[in-house]
Amino acid sequence: MSAVLEQAWPFIGMYMEKLLREKIQPSIRSSNPALKVFTFTKIHFGYKLSLLSSYDGDVDMSTDVSLAITTRVKGLKLQGMLRVILEPLIGQAPLVGGVTFFFLRRPLVMFKTLHINWTGTPNLLSIPSLSSLSEETILDAIASIMVLPNHMCIPLIDKVKGDQMRFPLPHGVVRVHLLEARDLVAKNTHVMNLMKAKSDRYATLRVGSTHFKSKTVKENLFPKWNEVYEFIVHEAPGQELELELCNEGADKDDCLGRYNLDFGEVKREKQMDQWFPVDRALHGEVHLKLQWFSLQTDTSLLKESTDNFACAVLAVYLHSAADLPVSIF
Repeated sequence: MSAVLEQAWPFIGMYMEKLLREKIQPSIRSSNPALKVFTFTKIHFGYKLSLLSSYDGDVDMSTDVSLAITTRVKGLKLQGMLRVILEPLIGQAPLVGGVTFFFLRRPLVMFKTLHINWTGTPNLLSIPSLSSLSEETILDAIASIMVLPNHMCIPLIDKVKGDQMRFPLPHGVVRVHLLEARDLVAKNTHVMNLMKAKSDRYATLRVGSTHFKSKTVKENLFPKWNEVYEFIVHEAPGQELELELCNEGADKDDCLGRYNLDFGEVKREKQMDQWFPVDRALHGEVHLKLQWFSLQTDTSLLKESTDNFACAVLAVYLHSAADLPVSIF
């Protein structure tokens, strides 16, 4: 069977590329005006496809936040790794019953023009926080639709139920113990012409569209957090822990370094407890303990936790509602 599949796969790949470009791509473009020039730019075929997708559109949007504040976005470029899952497989054309696609992590977003105007204050654009806040808001909006655990589904045959595609059960849970960091770069601030070392450290942890921020440890180059976070994982390998160490500042916070870890490695090792080097920094390490938990549907295996951590995941699917009261406001 594998030999037959190996010989047939190039032809299946040709058919699926044609399906993606001629059927799926127009469906995505027509689903939202903002996606009217969505394009599959590179396709690598397997049972799960990872596509380097790029959207470069002539978006032109203006908004009124208030009588004094207006915004305008002109030209938007979005680029990221899009994963496409073709399932279930069927024995007749179109060979698959549906297509599910999502970004494994938040894509890169760039603007040709981003204006935020405040009447009477022409220098408002010089305030970095406002611009970054707007970009962050747009990224969050994209993440809420197409970054795991959020995804988009297109059934190709009537027999495939859309709710089964939209709400798949996760593969597992990763418990991340953010323990401590050491040898971090000191950041300096100027107060009344005096230079003062400021070391108020915190960490942010992101997996797809799920985001956490740790407590801030004041005045310490060797901060200890001892905090625990849990992430539901749908794709391993694929989904990554994106950790960023930051220094809290009076005007803006500084990035001290980052570390990314694919959860496929945690799934393989089951448990990891080690120091990880911080990237994009002169020096520094962060101490993490990571645990992989596979999910089981057999309720007889359920045991009460002895460490006050979660021992089960409850998935609830709300199908529909009826006869809801009508608000008079």
